[in-house]
Amino acid sequence: MLLTVHRINTASDRYAETTVKNTVYKQVNDAIYKYVESNNEAFSKAVKHDYDDSGALVCISLNAATINAIKSGLEEEIISTIDKLESVQFYMSAGSLSGIKLFSQKGPKIKMLIAPLGTLSCTAINTFDSVGMNHTLHKVGYEFCITFSAAAPFYTSSFETKFTVLICETIIVGKVPSVYVN
Repeated sequence: MLLTVHRINTASDRYAETTVKNTVYKQVNDAIYKYVESNNEAFSKAVKHDYDDSGALVCISLNAATINAIKSGLEEEIISTIDKLESVQFYMSAGSLSGIKLFSQKGPKIKMLIAPLGTLSCTAINTFDSVGMNHTLHKVGYEFCITFSAAAPFYTSSFETKFTVLICETIIVGKVPSVYVN
């Protein structure tokens, strides 16, 4: 009996996690896209590139106030989207619930409801990466991590999904030496 309950919980956990992840991903991705689209001007003011007389990049300036405003706006949009999520409904066959592969997708469909409960965390991204000889890739952005608990009768499943929002991505081209010795 205990083995059967464990198999049911494992199978339904996988279905629940996949269903909730897909729902959350679509909803949050749409919210991020709408925010970026409607605040495009703020993104263009977040990073300033200064060049010398020969056209070489000499300075990258980050506008902290604008970058923090973007972060706050994105967090507000994502949290609002998470709060609006309602119970996610999906159907699972009785055979799949058994956890026995032979019975997968067999039998009547059983309706299941999951209440997604989420929390948000945010990490700033500001990296310089080598992308070739005297070429550097500079990225500024945020990584949002949503940790979810999918609550359903008899169990709770936790998982996370991440979204990266780039504010700026620049390739800095340096002078290539005439001789390269490794």
